[in-house]
Amino acid sequence: MLTRTDRWIIALAVCGIASLYILLWRPNTEGRRAEISVNGKVVATLDLQRDVLQKFTGMLGESEIEIRDRRIRFRASPCHGKQCIHMGWARRGGEFIACLPNRIAVTIIADESVYDAVNF
Repeated sequence: MLTRTDRWIIALAVCGIASLYILLWRPNTEGRRAEISVNGKVVATLDLQRDVLQKFTGMLGESEIEIRDRRIRFRASPCHGKQCIHMGWARRGGEFIACLPNRIAVTIIADESVYDAVNF
């Protein structure tokens, strides 16, 4: 059985956590550009303001990267599972999409980012 004091403590904890969430977890800013890395080396920096379809050659072959409406995605890739294509569009600063078998990675860069690291 919960006492009145227990209920007050639980209510204060829930309100405190909700307040911290609202104050500290701001939405990330939109990205301005994207860094394309092949085999760990940055090979291009693309502006997200321009619509582009560009090919990059990785370990398995060519991957197509598309920029449209300030978003970026893998459009085509020679890998087997096509997980990079299924990741969909990225647009926020700090987001990261990659074709690991082909060793091509895309990192969205913004003027200001809330995150200093992303963990999966």
